[in-house]
Amino acid sequence: MPVNTDPRNLASLQRSRKRKSKSDQGEQADVEQFVSKLRTDIDGAWRATANWRETALDCFNFVEGKQWEDKDVEYIKKESPTRPIMTFNDVLPIVRILSGIERQAREDFKILPRQGADTDSAQMMSELFRFVSDANLWFYQRIRKSNDVNIAGKGYVKVDISYEKNVLGDVLMRRKSPFEVFEDPLADEWDGSDRRWCADGIWVTEDEAKELWPEFEDQITFGEWLSSDTGRMPAHLLGDTLGDISQYIDKQTKRVRIFDYWYKKREVVTVAVNYLDGESYPATDDWLAKIQQMPPEEQAKWKYIRRPATTVRVATFMNWILLQDKESPLPFCELPITRYMGLQYLGDPFGIVKDLRDPARLKNKSVSQALNHLNRSANSGWMNHATRGADSGMLEKFGSAPGVVVNYREIEPKEIQPAPLSTGHVTLVQFGADQIKATSLVNAELQGVQHSNAVSGKAIQARQQGGLVGNEDLFDNGLLGDKIVGGQVIECIKAIFPPERVQEIVENLSARNAQGVSAMMIQHNQAQLPTIIETMLRSDYDYVVDRASAMSSIRQQDLADLRDIAKQFTDAGAPVPLALIREGINKMDISEEARGEMIAEITMMRQGGMMPPGGPAAGGKPMV
Repeated sequence: MPVNTDPRNLASLQRSRKRKSKSDQGEQADVEQFVSKLRTDIDGAWRATANWRETALDCFNFVEGKQWEDKDVEYIKKESPTRPIMTFNDVLPIVRILSGIERQAREDFKILPRQGADTDSAQMMSELFRFVSDANLWFYQRIRKSNDVNIAGKGYVKVDISYEKNVLGDVLMRRKSPFEVFEDPLADEWDGSDRRWCADGIWVTEDEAKELWPEFEDQITFGEWLSSDTGRMPAHLLGDTLGDISQYIDKQTKRVRIFDYWYKKREVVTVAVNYLDGESYPATDDWLAKIQQMPPEEQAKWKYIRRPATTVRVATFMNWILLQDKESPLPFCELPITRYMGLQYLGDPFGIVKDLRDPARLKNKSVSQALNHLNRSANSGWMNHATRGADSGMLEKFGSAPGVVVNYREIEPKEIQPAPLSTGHVTLVQFGADQIKATSLVNAELQGVQHSNAVSGKAIQARQQGGLVGNEDLFDNGLLGDKIVGGQVIECIKAIFPPERVQEIVENLSARNAQGVSAMMIQHNQAQLPTIIETMLRSDYDYVVDRASAMSSIRQQDLADLRDIAKQFTDAGAPVPLALIREGINKMDISEEARGEMIAEITMMRQGGMMPPGGPAAGGKPMV
């Protein structure tokens, strides 16, 4: 089941037991100055991203079919007769195809060992990651985030811990609307690692605000604190579809926005340093407790020093009330809101929709003008003699009706021939459609539409591959964000998952797939399982986050095909080609080291030699 949590049970909103409120210390002036600084940062971020927000909102409207500008609609409505306003949404299929490519890939997080960890502990961490992903419906969270990136150029995911259903904590991974996140406008790195701060907020009513922060109940009263300056930011550009003009409070819907302002701070702290490799970690109480449980030879590797370090803090406020300012309750030293980027070169980031708007408008307007021309020319009128022609009223009433006899006196009325439809209209319609495909790099083959210039299978495959390569940067940028989110989730797992819970989760997941890699690892290492779990949860061991296809059927089908081919050789009494064996090993979901050893050993066997103990053949490289 997905982890749905009440805001009051989020780690970011939990009171710090060691918190010393500035207001409790009577430093009201400092509190107001501090909150003013937070609001100034958020207001400055709004001004710096105002143009991007306008463009991003227009891009979302385009995907939803709202593609005519208001000024054009008003102009057309004033015409008589009114031109047809039609929309042919060629932008939506582009977005859906990119979303479909990601859905079909079914990629999942894959954890690889680094810095002391081993393959077994990494495999177990992958299983826990899969458990967390399933609990958060991460597949769908990621698709929504990717749609934000493809359409608007930015997407966000927030990592938090919920204590609602489990007192030990559940890891949360949530997509955040790009309109409701504010961040340091001076940051330049795509992954946002150089951001000094970021902020997001939730809208609550007066009663909900009092439930969240009962100690400030006397200050949360409508009519007093709501009468202060509210900021003048359009609500629809802030991810708010209910209000009108709001940022911190909204009188129309009687809600207040509670902001979590995450910021980095340089301060002198005590850190534990491993003098063998130089790695350092904050010497927190939890860390010291883990150090004491290590063997004496392991404890001897660590020294404690005082040094300046960057810490993360969170300040929570509503309007002018500072609710808390404390160290981040999350077990990683990064801002918990990760930014995913689409395309960016010098200006604001953007997605694929931004440059599709003009071709789409060109096509829609050209069709509208062509239909308007046809409608006007369907009954173009008559040339009729004033006294010796037909009755004017008769012509106006029946002149365009089929099968009607119109009598005239002496001179036959002549129909006015309309101007022929310009081929330019048709050309512009086709040009707009072709330009959408050329700009998006989603060609006819990716769309599943027949293309007359690609008749052979290889030609179609080449064009499909070209469309995928052209949009590879969007998929690759997503991996960058996933690595950051994955690293944060790993730290949360280490912090809140006790060994007993880990073993229960892994055994339950493995039981569902008895033939899987994790199940086989547990079966072969049942006695060493507690040690593997302990290794996995050690804070000083590191992992690499990567992606792997969650659709094992593709890999299994490839292996099945290779087995069928190998069987043909064995049935004929011939040895299986070494190249076929190598391909089968490469398809197996095992470490690179294991692949190399297996290939090297098989190669040596084929050559009639012996495998050197503990490694590949002489020379240090597998003989493949």
